[in-house]
Order: sequence, then C-alpha cells, then structure tokens
Amino acid sequence: KGFVVSHSVDACHYTPDTLENPWKHTATFHAFNMVQATKTQKKFMMTDGSFECVTIVDISRHVYIYCSQLDQSTGKLLVMTLDSDDSEILGVFQNYESNLILLLTEKN
Repeated sequence: KGFVVSHSVDACHYTPDTLENPWKHTATFHAFNMVQATKTQKKFMMTDGSFECVTIVDISRHVYIYCSQLDQSTGKLLVMTLDSDDSEILGVFQNYESNLILLLTEKN
C-alpha cells in the first residue's frame, strides 16, 4: 500500500504514516523512471514487500522485473516473454517470498 513519485531518473515509494507526517519515504528504485518510460504498453506495475524489485506487465506478452542495487544507483532488468502472441494478460499475482508471479490470460 502506497504510491510512487518520479524524482529525476529514480522512483520514490511512499506509504501512509502518522497524522503529523502523513507520508513516509519507504524506498527508492534507482534509475527506474528510465526503465518504465520505455514500456508504453504497460498494464500492471507492482513491487514486492521488501521494495527490492518492481514488476511491469504489458498488455500481451512481456513481464519485466527490475531490481535496484541497494548500494549503487543502478539496477538489473529481467525480461520474460510469453509464448502466446495473441492472449491478453488480464491479471497478475506476485509472491516474491516464493519467487512466484502468476499471470491470468485470456486463453491459458
């Protein structure tokens, strides 16, 4: 629960906090704005509970997992492409503790 704000090339994650300080900065995804800006067909974006990785799922075939390097201002990008060319992705469930991402598609 929370939201992400662009800050230069980074993305900063905030969560609700207290009445005196309503928003708490919980994570920074280094250079993530440069990654997500090129994903023009993105449909879902989510992060794991430890705020180490962000998942971007586009409308049809691609899943991008971006992990920030905590001690650097860079990150790693893993790209997965589904076999089906014409099946729209309708939903996503992720559990990073189990290294699991489930995709709900039209056909499979």
